[in-house]
Amino acid sequence: MAIYLSTGMLRELSRRLMAGGYAENTPAALIYKATWPEEEAYICTVETLAQVAEEHGIIKTALVLVGDVITHGNYQKSRLYAADFSTEFRQAKSSVRQTEENREEQRED
Repeated sequence: MAIYLSTGMLRELSRRLMAGGYAENTPAALIYKATWPEEEAYICTVETLAQVAEEHGIIKTALVLVGDVITHGNYQKSRLYAADFSTEFRQAKSSVRQTEENREEQRED
């Protein structure tokens, strides 16, 4: 689950999530200034969202992610937009593949 809201509502969010069936120890992430150079991301639990925000001085809006996916380690980063990755809608750029092959050949020399 992804939620974007004021950090002043995190205690209420935790209460509602637990009332709705999430366990207090369900993994959560608090992301402040997502995608900005000064992004901050903290892993916590549903129960500790407000505490983590207070500890790190996050007082404005933040992105909250909730669920087991937060701490699951078997996922790989998507390569969908990587220049050397092809799909049925977009072919990989051959120059990128050739450049990478050339680098590997140079390393072997």
